[in-house]
Amino acid sequence: MGSKVLLTLRHSRKSFLLEYSCGILILILLVIAYFKGIDLPKWASYLMFTVAFTGLGAAELGRFFGDRYKITEEKLMIIQGIIKNRNQNVYYQPLGFIPDIHVRQSALQRILDYGTVYVVISGNRFEIKNVDNPNSVLEMIEDLIGRNKHEVLKPQ
Repeated sequence: MGSKVLLTLRHSRKSFLLEYSCGILILILLVIAYFKGIDLPKWASYLMFTVAFTGLGAAELGRFFGDRYKITEEKLMIIQGIIKNRNQNVYYQPLGFIPDIHVRQSALQRILDYGTVYVVISGNRFEIKNVDNPNSVLEMIEDLIGRNKHEVLKPQ
């Protein structure tokens, strides 16, 4: 039986800031042109409208159907892909001896509070990419690792 999912993570909307900004900017330009009485050719208006909504829609679909991460009491599940799914389970028990677990954020990511959590085990690197509050996610994983490590070391 599968364990209860404590937290499900997806890419942050903040990581799609460029796509959202461009789509919204194009829509704003269309609205300004309309209210200023600028007569754009219909094909140009339709093209701009289509590009704006395609960009916004692609960003949202990529976020929703892209990489997903589920944190349970026993493992971290990494689900990648839209059409062809690749599922990877990282169990905490062997993680009791993790050589490296850390967060990476650029300056902009620190300001917006999103980033990538890296877990390195025996040369294998697992990434929880572009998630909100990465330091909280890191602390949660460290706590779960600690709990599982103590359960393994408990005398029976």
